[in-house]
Amino acid sequence: MSSDLAELLGTQETAALEFKREAKDRNAIRKAICALANDLPRLGGGDLLVGVDKQGRPVGGLDTSDEALLTFTSIRDEGRILDRPSMVVSVEPYQGVPVIRVRVSASHTPPVRFDNIVYVRPGPSTRAASET
Repeated sequence: MSSDLAELLGTQETAALEFKREAKDRNAIRKAICALANDLPRLGGGDLLVGVDKQGRPVGGLDTSDEALLTFTSIRDEGRILDRPSMVVSVEPYQGVPVIRVRVSASHTPPVRFDNIVYVRPGPSTRAASET
């Protein structure tokens, strides 16, 4: 039985939850996956929800076909995020609207890099990590 993601995860971005309105900017998606895999706050990973705006509202009309889901799983295998993240891609309801959920597990061998840059989420934003 699946519950609504808004109830399960919340409606505001956190260190373990990022929203993307759409998936057009693939590099932004890659950075978010990398940052969630690095799990800076040690929460066990996190979730990227595609089809939700920055105010935590579902946008609707998102392509949730198998082809769209395969686009996200192919990001894991393309070799630009190393070590390869462990993630599950699914379609789930968010405030009753279908969205794409990318559940990213914390890496066992951090730091994870996207194009040789380490990304982290110290709070509700993704950023390149500093040397410290």
